Amino acid sequence: MKQLSWLWVFAVLSAGAWAQCTEEFEGTLVVGGGIWTVDVGWTIVDGSGAATQTGAVGTFSLCLPADCYTLELTDSAGDGWTGTYYDLFAADGTLLYHGSLNDAAEGDGSSWGTDYIPLGDVACGVGCLDPVACNFDATATLEGGICDYTCLGCTDATACNYDPLVTVDDGSCTVFDDCGECGGSNESCGGCMEPTNCNYEPTATVDDGSCITNGQGLTLSIHTDDYPFETQWQVENIYTGTVIYDGNYPVADSTYVHDICLPPGCYEIKFFDWSGDGMCCAYGQGWFTFVHDDGTVIAEGGDYGYQLDIPFCVGANYGCTDATACNFDSTALTDDASCNYDCYGCTDPAACNYELTATLDDGLCEYPQLNGFCACDEFYHFEATLDGGQSTTAVNHYGAGQLDSLRLHITSWDGVSNDATSVNDMVIRVDAPDGSCIAFGGFFYDPPVECQYLGDYTFYPGFLYEPDGSALLEFDVSEGGLSGEGGWQVKITNGYWTSDGLTTVCDIELVGLCNTIPEPNSCPEDLNEDGVVSVADVLLLLGSFGCTSGCDVDVNGDDALNVADLLMVLSAFSSTC
Repeated sequence: MKQLSWLWVFAVLSAGAWAQCTEEFEGTLVVGGGIWTVDVGWTIVDGSGAATQTGAVGTFSLCLPADCYTLELTDSAGDGWTGTYYDLFAADGTLLYHGSLNDAAEGDGSSWGTDYIPLGDVACGVGCLDPVACNFDATATLEGGICDYTCLGCTDATACNYDPLVTVDDGSCTVFDDCGECGGSNESCGGCMEPTNCNYEPTATVDDGSCITNGQGLTLSIHTDDYPFETQWQVENIYTGTVIYDGNYPVADSTYVHDICLPPGCYEIKFFDWSGDGMCCAYGQGWFTFVHDDGTVIAEGGDYGYQLDIPFCVGANYGCTDATACNFDSTALTDDASCNYDCYGCTDPAACNYELTATLDDGLCEYPQLNGFCACDEFYHFEATLDGGQSTTAVNHYGAGQLDSLRLHITSWDGVSNDATSVNDMVIRVDAPDGSCIAFGGFFYDPPVECQYLGDYTFYPGFLYEPDGSALLEFDVSEGGLSGEGGWQVKITNGYWTSDGLTTVCDIELVGLCNTIPEPNSCPEDLNEDGVVSVADVLLLLGSFGCTSGCDVDVNGDDALNVADLLMVLSAFSSTC
């Protein structure tokens, strides 16, 4: 735009298009460029404060007496000159001033601004204030005009960038590099010149020290799907997170091959797809393969959703160095972040949480508490439509233990006829084997007097009426103190008495109970449970002989230790259990 303005001014001057100017200054002001130019305005003000000329966007002839002028710039929208600028030329086409409202010497930079533009042979204290410029004016107090730096450069005749026209050395002198490039850093012809290295550069003429000692060459091949711009990948150091290689693609259904060279260490290659469908298979048959230079495949595929992370190591002596890990490698010198601890668990077969696959004990074994049973859970399933106040038939299961909490898994529910019935109206009642019971829930529920009422639990925050609601909730009901062995009952009630109906499908889980009925002892005579009826069992029986209740040992189950028990042991003597 500046060149066009200058050519236009020169053309006008050459054609003699101006009327004869008799004032000391003759020139042209060009205002243009940018967008929203309808907001642009300007005024030239002389030294007395009088406006001598105003305008907007366009080209304007100037014929003014010599004076200390200011150029006032405005924008009626208050958002600055969005790309608009001004150029002020002398009659011979010399550019005297260039600026914009946004960077004016004074003003707010958005709605108004002022620049100083002395015209003619006058001293107004305006000049270039940059000490390094060729036209620096030490007497100037106001920034104005255009600073000139054409005198700066290299004055050393031995330098490759020597300029005989400059007068002030700016410290830029330089020499040719080994590639013959002035001021270069050997990058244009530098590289690894060792053919055995994976980053060998056959065109290099200068070894730049970049050879990767014991490096591993790998090849990544990627075939893009129908939306290649969604696919990105990167290789990063697994310890530092430093990205070493990365890539993305512009062309669909195309194959790209990348040669990768890595020093010994552990890395992770990551594939991304921001739409979540990977490279395959709904929108094109994209794929990738990542292989060692010996042909060993590290990874391949393409169907990975949003992201796929694949760790790998190159070089020797990498592995898990944590002696407490399941995959500890005593030969490894450097940890490769592969340590896992899946082998930990309870290794005691007598414990409730014994894990057959565990090889290292984690110290968290749990043992039977109530009546010799391990705590476990029991499910009660319900599918019912209940009118207001109506209950399901109680579901009965065998269980043993102490009820700690109750889990409610609501698969779906709906209020019949949209009568404002919500899941919060559901009442849950649990009966223990001894006849004690608890109940909770039911926003409008009148608790039964025979049960301990644990309060109005709100299943959802607030009332929800939308159908097909689902949730997995757990309630602490330990304060109810229910325990025992035998039949446990659960039922639900629609606690909204005036409701037209509540339809629900749900499972209720009683946490802390065991539903496994113990097998009867097939060899009661083996009192010490060592697998054989022997003298040790007889001595154990005689030690408590005559006990009438609460006996430590009992053969026939009558809660007493007498001759009948002794005869049973003697009749089975020396038998194997």
